[in-house]
Amino acid sequence: MKRTSLWVPGWSMDASHWGTFPDRWGHVHRHVDFASCTQKDDFSQRIVDRLLGVDVVVAWSFGAVVALDVLADHSVPLVVVGGALQFVQACNEVVWARTVIGMREAPVQTLERFTSSIFGAPRPTTWTLSALHEGLDVLAHSDVRAAWARRKDRTLWIHGTHDRICPVRAAPPEAVRISGAGHAPFVDQADAVQEVIDRWCIR
Repeated sequence: MKRTSLWVPGWSMDASHWGTFPDRWGHVHRHVDFASCTQKDDFSQRIVDRLLGVDVVVAWSFGAVVALDVLADHSVPLVVVGGALQFVQACNEVVWARTVIGMREAPVQTLERFTSSIFGAPRPTTWTLSALHEGLDVLAHSDVRAAWARRKDRTLWIHGTHDRICPVRAAPPEAVRISGAGHAPFVDQADAVQEVIDRWCIR
């Protein structure tokens, strides 16, 4: 019987932004969709609603922050990619300020600039404007240090050394750092990320 993985996306992202990385797993894949969330608790609930029968959760950036909080006392293995223990305190301050202000004044251009900084070209979003703003509010108040302390023995944290959205200072000392990788290491350093995950799975 195939194992089941749950993929939790970053802010403004959806299943397509994982690229071909999930295909490496040979699992049954489930994806969390945050696009229509209208309040902060919706993000957590979307993960809970998809969790039954899942063997491993892979969560990226914003999704990792939410997943760490939701799964603090859950036994399911979790792979965190480009997350942050305290997002606002550790993130790139210029990027954060530009994103928050830009989402109020010019959301389309702001999203294009944000996704270009990760993928090298703009990527569309399926998220509603309400979901985007609620997601930023979640990040603004996030602190998952206690959650990490409770479940770090069941969690693999992967972080790119060249992450410009969540610099490596956002990660705990236990994080595995992928040299030369940016905020989406599963895209620009997929082989290295897979090797780290494979080693962790058979530990």
